[in-house]
Amino acid sequence: MTWRECGRNLLDCAADFVFTAVGHAIGGALGNALLGGFIGGKIASAGKSLSRKRRTSQEKSKELQRAYSFFGVSKSTPMRQIDQKYRRLCREYHPDKPWGDEEEYKKIGSYMQVIREYGENK
Repeated sequence: MTWRECGRNLLDCAADFVFTAVGHAIGGALGNALLGGFIGGKIASAGKSLSRKRRTSQEKSKELQRAYSFFGVSKSTPMRQIDQKYRRLCREYHPDKPWGDEEEYKKIGSYMQVIREYGENK
């Protein structure tokens, strides 16, 4: 949003921007609780929710298995080799390349996040 689109004076616009940024950083629910009184509750929808869906061990195991099969490695593969495959695939499918594929690039990142989060590779 530009200052002209704001329709208010410069100070009000700047304060709105700062409080919205703080809300994103802190999280919607907590940001609203801490700053809601100061800005009239505008931050409630600005921040992201702090709650995440909890996964059962069965779901974690399935996600981890999918991630390992995506990279073509086993559970016992060292993290160093998985990182090498991850970097190679990222270079290959990067959206800035003429042949890059953004959806595939996002999938690569999400599978690597699963391995880093739930995997037991050293």
